[in-house]
Amino acid sequence: MLDDIDHHLQRLEISCHPLQSSEVSPSVHTDSKTALQLLQLQVSHLQTQLRIAVTRREDEDIAFQQAAQYAAAKGSANGVLHALFDQAGAGKTAVLKAYVDSGSIPTRDGLRHWRLDIRTVRNEAGSTLLHAAVGVSTARQMAKVKLVHLLVDSVGFDPNVRNVVRKEGERFICVFYGCPFECYCH
Repeated sequence: MLDDIDHHLQRLEISCHPLQSSEVSPSVHTDSKTALQLLQLQVSHLQTQLRIAVTRREDEDIAFQQAAQYAAAKGSANGVLHALFDQAGAGKTAVLKAYVDSGSIPTRDGLRHWRLDIRTVRNEAGSTLLHAAVGVSTARQMAKVKLVHLLVDSVGFDPNVRNVVRKEGERFICVFYGCPFECYCH
C-alpha cells in the first residue's frame, strides 16, 4: 500500500480512492492524508503557473501581431502611425488631443485621416504610445506628464500595459518623474 502511494507521488498522480484503514495504521493514514493534501496544493500551484505562462504568451503574441501591423502599414495608415509615435515621443499633447477628438493628424504630407483605437497600436519595437510618451527624448518633463494624463485619463490607456521588453508604463514614469498622477502604481 505504501509502495503504491510512493509510486503515485513520484509520478504526481492523485488517487481518489480512499485508503483502507484496516491495512494502514492511523499514523500512516494521517501522513498519507497530509501528503495527498500537499500534492493537491502542488498541482494547484502548477496549474496556476501554467495559466499565467499561457496568458503571458498570448499577450506577447498580440503585441507582436500589433507591431507587425505597424511595420506593414502602407499609405495613410503608415503616415498616421508614424506621426502618432513621433508626436508621443516629442510630448506633443495638443496634437494627440486633436487626433483623439478628430481622427486626423498632421504629417509631412499634410493632414492624414485614419480612425483607429490608439490603445492597441504598437510600434515595431512593441511599445505603445504610453511607452513612447515616457521614453527617452528631448521633450520637457511636464509635457510628458500632461501627455501621460491625456493617455491614461482621457483615452483610457491601461497604466499597467507592458511592451515587448516588459517595461510597465506607469512604473516607468514613476521612476523618472515621481508619481505625478493619482498613484496608479500602488
